[in-house]
Amino acid sequence: MLSPRDEISQYRAWLAERLKMEREGTKRQPLHTAEVKHWDAFLFLVRIFRFLLIILGLYKKGQKNALALETVHHQQKFKNLPAAFEKTRILHLSDLHIDGMPELLKILKKQLREIGPVDFCVFTGDYGVSPLKSEDPNHPMVSDMKEILECIDSTHPPIGILGNHDSAHTVSLFNELGIKMLVNQKLQFEKDGEVLQFVGTDDVHYFYGPQSLKCLEHCQEHFTVGLIHSPELFDFAAEAGVDFYLAGHTHGGQIRFFNRPLITHLDRGKQYSAGNWKYRQMKGHTSVGVGTSGIPVRYGVNPQILVHQLIREES
Repeated sequence: MLSPRDEISQYRAWLAERLKMEREGTKRQPLHTAEVKHWDAFLFLVRIFRFLLIILGLYKKGQKNALALETVHHQQKFKNLPAAFEKTRILHLSDLHIDGMPELLKILKKQLREIGPVDFCVFTGDYGVSPLKSEDPNHPMVSDMKEILECIDSTHPPIGILGNHDSAHTVSLFNELGIKMLVNQKLQFEKDGEVLQFVGTDDVHYFYGPQSLKCLEHCQEHFTVGLIHSPELFDFAAEAGVDFYLAGHTHGGQIRFFNRPLITHLDRGKQYSAGNWKYRQMKGHTSVGVGTSGIPVRYGVNPQILVHQLIREES
């Protein structure tokens, strides 16, 4: 673990580089060189697709689907789970995109209240559609997040990471809200002499940096839950010793035909675009998300709140 001074120094270096990438509009990913993001063609296609949905009379149905939020419970079994953390409940929220469909916020808050107590709450990025332009504590997204946090009953403070829609400005603002934002960092919890560890990286779909791999080192020393916005680090995380990989980013495709996603926005790990999966010894789950982006519709995949219960599997 880094000393407080080293953590501050590392964070400042990351912040300067991250803001530079945001200004330049560059995209960096593992195993790929940097490239400039081009959104004009994609946004043009989105507008055409939206128009077609309206003409075909499918748009309102898609909006209704996007508001059909479900709470889904999973039991995740691990042979190496520390006995002290048996039956630990992790509330997993991803891709809220709060500003994408304002009416979804009320539905989300109601369902969060109904979940009841959990041990941990984790956010795996993409809190809004539009990234924050500054550290403005009065931004509507900040007040929306306050309302969401008030509906969550978690033993430990919530933990968050950044997604590709999130600016570096999000970190300090959300830390002030009481969310422990992990930026290529580890966070450990001890109980009865045993350790449960979380490791969280910056987004690796657009804003990959070598620090994201560096922070995964020595994960095998403790049972580790990896929080990474997209599943694109699946092989690196497994090699580093991550036990349970939690991701989002894909929205499960947001639009699925014959149970196959139209678009995943993944450059690698496309086979892990939704739900439970396993790679070598590591288990993972890619959330289909709460919100929407591009077009506020869903077909073939409803939004989800996830509750993972960790179970110790006997050998």
